[in-house]
Amino acid sequence: MHVNGEKMTDQQRKLPEWMESEEIKEAESQQKVSSTKKNALEDKLPFLEFPGSIVCSYEANDCSFLSEDLRSFITKQSAIGFDIEWPPTYIKGKVGKVALIQLCASEKKCYLFHISSMSGFPSGLKRLLEDEAIKKVGVGIDGDHWKLMRDYDVKLKGFVELTDMANQKVKYY
Repeated sequence: MHVNGEKMTDQQRKLPEWMESEEIKEAESQQKVSSTKKNALEDKLPFLEFPGSIVCSYEANDCSFLSEDLRSFITKQSAIGFDIEWPPTYIKGKVGKVALIQLCASEKKCYLFHISSMSGFPSGLKRLLEDEAIKKVGVGIDGDHWKLMRDYDVKLKGFVELTDMANQKVKYY
């Protein structure tokens, strides 16, 4: 922007604080608050923090050992938390392969398997995911099941959709 032939900077365009009206200050304050709040329900939820350790694996060789370690945390009536991630793509119709598998069996330990850094899908991890006796729970887990099958021919078994359980619990269909 130019005024009288001189280029103005952002600093020059800013009004002095004493010239800003209370309405402008209030509107800016509300804008900051509303941008940090997602929805009304979120205000009533407790802050969650994972207190345990996180075990990361970048090599297929580690996965057999870590899969057995994970099995040691699982009892017959328990389940493991499950989620997958993949990189975003900005080309229509193109979707990246599963890059990360997250498994958590307790408040003490979570496992992150960085599949994208491995030469192939680890056989020990595949056995664990295809074991129907081990319950895997997550949100959108049916979609994750199909994604894993498309990308790596892993047939996730024994999975439970948490959205359905939550909706039954709070009677919100």
